Amino acid sequence: MSSKSNIQASTLASLVVLAALSLPAVSADIQTLFTTPQERQLINSNRFKTDEPEVVEAPVETVEPVEIETPYTEEVRSEYRISGITLSTEGSSMIWVNGEVIEDGQKTPDGSRVRVLSGAQPRVQITAPDGSRFEGEIGDTIEVVYQAPVKG
Repeated sequence: MSSKSNIQASTLASLVVLAALSLPAVSADIQTLFTTPQERQLINSNRFKTDEPEVVEAPVETVEPVEIETPYTEEVRSEYRISGITLSTEGSSMIWVNGEVIEDGQKTPDGSRVRVLSGAQPRVQITAPDGSRFEGEIGDTIEVVYQAPVKG
């Protein structure tokens, strides 16, 4: 053989070796496309699952009704005659109500609070125990009507 054909043969052999080395290694445990019945069942169950969470309803708990005692109320009516107002710059103002002097902000015997509203014409504001408000001037009779709980 000639040296030229020896060079070609060795070049060819080197190329075959290099090509074989550049291929990825083939794993010995190649999986087949066929699966066992258990694997097929697992694949099918995973295939048909949804990403939505399963809604589970909470158990219904029955609660016994509790009787709530509703407080009974009665209508209370009071009349307050405003006889006069004394305004003070250095202390509490005074209001004459039903012939008695009440200091500004104080309560009447039934729990209503009496206040002086200052302005061009001073006025009296009476706040009933339930929060209702009534106003009047000197000489007025204020009728206060509110709901009060019945005790007992």
